[in-house]
Amino acid sequence: MAPLEELAGAAGEVLKTLEDPVLTDSLLLFEEIYTHYQRMEYAQTVLLTMVLLERVAFDLAPEVPAPTAMRMVERSLALGDDMSRDFSILRRLRSQILHRGVLAVDRNEAESAVSLALHAMRMLGFPASMNAK
Repeated sequence: MAPLEELAGAAGEVLKTLEDPVLTDSLLLFEEIYTHYQRMEYAQTVLLTMVLLERVAFDLAPEVPAPTAMRMVERSLALGDDMSRDFSILRRLRSQILHRGVLAVDRNEAESAVSLALHAMRMLGFPASMNAK
């Protein structure tokens, strides 16, 4: 059984999430991303990750005009070199999926998508335990 302090901390995070509609929606979207990844539905993982990244970026910088969305996503999420490269790959994959119907996404690409989605959730501050690891 978990110590009382851990349970209180977990309950506090749940309550915080329920009070914040952006965080709640983002958490539900992250759960969908991870579910598709576990089911080896990698194209869906990539598409939903891009939706989450755009949503978080717009939440972090709502004043940026929509035509510059992809550049804004990259800047708002403070992506490092490796994540920036992964983000570029995801952008290419999203384009292939949406505009050419190509659903060939491999496991490594899907893992990169999940890592970026996790980074986005950390940028929103959820959960606090993710930031410590």
